[in-house]
Amino acid sequence: MKALALATVALALVSTPALASDKGSERCSNRHLAGSWLTTFAYGSDTRLACSFTLDRRGQIVASECMKDHVSKAGYTISGKVVADRLCQFSGEFEVPADVEGDPATVLMLRGEIAKDRDMMVGLIYPDVESFFEPLAIVRTADPRGRKLPKPQLPVDPDDEDEEEIEFACAAEQDGMSIEAEAEAFVGDATSTLHKFSAEFEAEPSAGLVAGDLIDFVVDNIVVGQAVLEDDGDGEVEAEIGFNSRGASFPANFPTGFGEGSVVKAMKGGTEIACTVALDD
Repeated sequence: MKALALATVALALVSTPALASDKGSERCSNRHLAGSWLTTFAYGSDTRLACSFTLDRRGQIVASECMKDHVSKAGYTISGKVVADRLCQFSGEFEVPADVEGDPATVLMLRGEIAKDRDMMVGLIYPDVESFFEPLAIVRTADPRGRKLPKPQLPVDPDDEDEEEIEFACAAEQDGMSIEAEAEAFVGDATSTLHKFSAEFEAEPSAGLVAGDLIDFVVDNIVVGQAVLEDDGDGEVEAEIGFNSRGASFPANFPTGFGEGSVVKAMKGGTEIACTVALDD
């Protein structure tokens, strides 16, 4: 019952997340959903499955393992897809095969919204538009590279009531390219501690960049990371970097003065795009 127990615990701890669609500047795509996820859902009259599954960058389920709540071992699988639109809403379907206990094959429809940090999806699951709707929560367990997400913990003193979290973000589009950057920091009485930063770059064929090109990510004129462009499967190329205080550590040269007004760039040679960081209210 391990998978079911994990899913039950994970979903029981979930509170209503901040949804990406609450902020007009947020954008989502299928690649933001790539990685491993965990959920439980009901279908039929009395059947419930706990499933872990992996999405590729096109939103297709490429691996899964499920179990029923009254079965002592795993062995069920699902197929289907979960895709995102630019407004950070998701839709898709779970295809559940028939099994030896007599439950017929079922296709369940999914619809909902993606949380702001893109580590959770919340919505509804249903067999068709004329049937009952069930609430659905899907929680990310690993990123696209298979790295497990850390257990939630704050790198600050929990007794310090003056600590608060602030968020920064920027985005820009030009000449067939786009860049997005996000950061989070904890702020105390007179100091702030940056604990999360990510930047994403995308380019259309018209930008003249191809898969395999090496992109420099620059913050306030300092190269803080590099990433190789990859084909996203839709004719565009993309690259991203990310740092946090719990795993992928910040480089030693990351600007200590990062904050509102900082400039984030993605560049290769003379081709570049930049955005200016602002507080993300």
